[in-house]
Amino acid sequence: ALKLPLRYALASMQLWLLILWSCIVMILFKRMRKFETGVLVVQSLSHSEEAVIRDTSELVKQKGHLSAQELSKLVKGLSIMLAVERLLMSERAGNLCRDDTVEGLQFYPNRFLEPS
Repeated sequence: ALKLPLRYALASMQLWLLILWSCIVMILFKRMRKFETGVLVVQSLSHSEEAVIRDTSELVKQKGHLSAQELSKLVKGLSIMLAVERLLMSERAGNLCRDDTVEGLQFYPNRFLEPS
């Protein structure tokens, strides 16, 4: 059998404890989510899709229209890929409409829902 010095055995044990702790945290507080486009994310169990839709729709309403790139700049730490998902989620909820042109994809508030 291979004999390792004690410091390597302790480092190995610490690594396994770190992996175990990460798994426990993942199971208790996080979940894996797959969006309709196939994007996989790890998110908190307290994550509220309704809040994301509300916040995204409000930002689009304030700005008049937004692209995914513009939204990712407005929301600190939000990647363009997740910005696309947020905009599409808000569109599916009926809060936004999209305009797909040669200049790119822009999202606008859904004016059809507003009373005349």
